Formats: sequence, C-alpha cells, structure tokens
Amino acid sequence: APAGKYGFLQVRNGRFVFEKQPNRPIRFYGTNLCTSACTPSKEEADAMADYLARIGYNCIRFHHYDRELIRKGLNNSVTFDMEKLDRFDYLISALKKRGLYLSIDLFSLRGRIPGEFKSAPRLSDMKDYKLAAMVIPEVRENLKSFARQLLLHRNPYTGRTWAEEPAILFANLVNEDTATYSLFSNPDAVRCYTELFAAYCDEKKIADRSISFANPAFSRFVIERQQQATGEMMRFLRQELGVKFLLTSANYNGNALTTLLRDAYDAVDDHGYHLSLIHI
Repeated sequence: APAGKYGFLQVRNGRFVFEKQPNRPIRFYGTNLCTSACTPSKEEADAMADYLARIGYNCIRFHHYDRELIRKGLNNSVTFDMEKLDRFDYLISALKKRGLYLSIDLFSLRGRIPGEFKSAPRLSDMKDYKLAAMVIPEVRENLKSFARQLLLHRNPYTGRTWAEEPAILFANLVNEDTATYSLFSNPDAVRCYTELFAAYCDEKKIADRSISFANPAFSRFVIERQQQATGEMMRFLRQELGVKFLLTSANYNGNALTTLLRDAYDAVDDHGYHLSLIHI
C-alpha cells in the first residue's frame, strides 16, 4: 500500500509487472463490486475497504457502475450525477490507500435514452449498444464522451485524474462485446449488421450474403469492423486522453475469431461464470 506506488502495470515476457519493479511478476486476486456497491457512503467505503483488504484481496473490479453515475431524468446518457461520482472517488481512494488495485469497464450497463441516437433509433438495450458501438459512429462518440468525462475528471481524494491513476490496472473498452457470441440474440443488431454487410458485399463483390458465422465473408466483416472500432477507441484513449493503464476488450466467449481481436490488446480478460450453492 498504497496501490500504484510502483507505477503502472505493464506486460513483460507474458507476465504482469509494475514499471518500477520490472523483474518481479505480480498476480491479482479479487472480486467484483456491482451497481450501488460502487457508490457507498464514506463510512461504508472505509469499512468495505478494510474488510476486502483483511480478506487478502489486492484487486477490485468495478462492474455495472456506469449506470449509477448517470443523472436520471435527462435527455442523454452521459451527464454525471456529481454526488454519486464523489462517492465513487472516495471509494477508489479508500481502496487505493489499503493497497487494492482497480479494474473498470468503460461501458457495461449504462442505459440509453429513447431517441438519443438519430442514426440508431431502434437501439433498445445494453446488448444492442455494445454491438452498435462497433459499427455506428454516433454510438461510439457517446462512448468516447463518457470516457472523456470520467477519465479526465480529477479525483479530489487522490489528486489525480482517472487517466493518470496507476492504481487502475486495466480497462475493458466495452464489457462483453464479443459479437460472435451475442449478435444473434439481438434482433435489432442483426438488422443493422445485415444492412451494413449488404453494402460491404456490394463493395467487395461478394456473392454469399448469408448472415452467419459459417459464412467466412460475414465473419471477416464482423471482425474487421470490431478491429476498426476498438483500434479507434484505443487511439482515442492513448493519444487524446493520455491513458497509461492497460486496455482490453472482447472479454467473453473465446474462440478463434475472438483471438484475432485479442491479439491487439494489452492483455486478455476472459470472463467465466460458476454457480455457487449455499446450504443453510
């Protein structure tokens, strides 16, 4: 403690190391804090940070926090609730003080506002947003706007902006945005991709226009679009916002196509789930 004292996390020879301890591999063991658990009172934040440190964790993932930070009742999904943001800032400082590192998503559960996207009026839920961000510039600009406000915001309790915070290990660009897994469970997204693939086929003179990952042309189209979108986001974060922590994405349901995406990231984040049964 405090987290970040050895500088930013880096990858060297396939292992995590800190920039000031390049020859000492490090592992992280932690848990998720979801939704309102990310914006507790200051008293709750200190108690929670003490408890998590006593367990022996050295890492916390903030999950579904973005919905908590957005002010309700407005006509956009990127205006922050400053009271909630202050609570979040304090929790980060409490965890950092006790040596716990942090992982964040730049989109996970932030709801869209009806009519917010003129180019995607049928966008209906978070899964559609994740898929639309890969192919619709207006949605991607919304993601950039959220990231800009969050990462350039200065935490009054640490004195650092989020972008320059070495206690942050890495950020997922978009949580569970693996199109090869989730595309066909979202009818609105399928319609959008069908229209865009038709234009792609016209441009490339492709005969097989079937919307299926059994079609190599469609697989190539989807992967190329996601590579372009994530490449744009990574350049934005690095060059415009000055982010120094590691970046990743495509963090669910690994397969051969997903490997093509993950090769460009700083690290691989792959989510697995299990069922715990508690007998009382």
